[in-house]
This record gives sequence, structure tokens and C-alpha cells, in this order.
Amino acid sequence: MDSPSAERNKGPIWSVLSSYLLPKISESTSKQDDDQSSLQILEVAAGAGVHTLHFASSMLDAHKQPSQNAQQSPFQWYPTDPDNTSRSSIKERILAAPPSIQSCISMPIDLTLDKDGGKFHDETTREYAKLSQQKLDLILCINMIHISRWDATLGLMKLATSRLKRGGVLYCYGPYKVNGTATQSNLQFDMALKARDSSWGVRNLEDVKLEAEACGLRLDRTIEMPANNLSVIFVKK
Repeated sequence: MDSPSAERNKGPIWSVLSSYLLPKISESTSKQDDDQSSLQILEVAAGAGVHTLHFASSMLDAHKQPSQNAQQSPFQWYPTDPDNTSRSSIKERILAAPPSIQSCISMPIDLTLDKDGGKFHDETTREYAKLSQQKLDLILCINMIHISRWDATLGLMKLATSRLKRGGVLYCYGPYKVNGTATQSNLQFDMALKARDSSWGVRNLEDVKLEAEACGLRLDRTIEMPANNLSVIFVKK
């Protein structure tokens, strides 16, 4: 399973992760009495797994200091997706990766979002058992909010507030309207999305921020990205 859009945006997104988000998370973690020795990262709507493998391998390459525990990975990445074909693609990519990368990535987990939060559909698996024991440092949600029902965004915010540790980060990427408007290309994209499914569409950033704040998340920063997208960064209070 391929994802041309993920191939295009993985580099710019990694630039934000490596230069801003990961240092910010490391700083927050160092200030807390935290016995987790590795970063815990949940990827929502991971799709084909392009981001999963690219970010995990890049993080491993960038990790210069050996873990205090030789058996402990510097991070654990949990990719999720509600679509079985996508989860199969992620699994294939993981199994084709070197053992050092495989050790840092969980097999994909079936997660759906609705207005009540996140629902994990395979709670008997080893992957979920491991995830359920962790508070998360980072949740990533890339190109989901505009191609899902609004209830999924509400669920994302509730998932973030329930699973992130204090100071943990929710990173969202995609097209947004700001103050009710956007570039002409994004307005046309919005109409095309609604023609496919009336519950989809390019969301107002202010609406997303409002729901995040209602769940105890504060908007930390927005970063302009290529192709009229935004990186939107929330931090758990």
C-alpha cells in the first residue's frame, strides 16, 4: 500500500518533530519525576505506515546516547488505524525493517475515534497490553481531521487528555481554515471533500482549538507547512 502524500510530507513533518517537538518533549520529561526511560508515542490514523517507518528510523538515527538499559529501546512507537488494509500495510513495513527498528515499533493496533474518545478493538493483544500501561509523551494525528467526521476530532481530544502525561504533546497536521477562510486551493479542496462525504471538510482552526481547550489542552504553536498545510501543536496542561 502506497501513500504519495505521506511520501511528500514526511520530510517537512520530520523537520518539525526533530527541531522543535522532540527537544520540547525531552525538556518537559526531564523536569518531571518520570520513571519511564523511553519516549512513548502513539500515531493515530497511521495509514500505509510511511510516517511510522520514516519517523521511527529517523529517531533511531538521531539517538546518540545509548539507553541506560541495553535492552530498552529509546522510544516505543504505537501505530494505529481503524482500517484493516492500512494495518496490514503497516505490519508489512515493520516486518521488512531492520531488527533495530522493529524493536521500537509495536504491531499496528485497531483504534477508532468518536465523540466519547478512543476505542481500542483488540484489547487482548500484547501490543495493547503494553500500550495500556503507559502514559504517552506524544500523539501524532496527520491528515485525519479533514477526512473524518467531526466526532473523530472530539474523540481525538478526549483521547489526548486521557492518555498524555502532563506536558505531553498532541501534534496535528493538515489543511485548516483560519478565521473562516483559507487559500483558494484549500477552499476548493474543502468543497471536493464535502462532495465525497458531507461530514468531511477542512476545519476551522478556531473550532479545533476550542475543543482542545475544553479537554485541558492548550495551543502551543502553529507552523506553516508546504502545500498550504499547518502543523498544530497542543500541550496537555
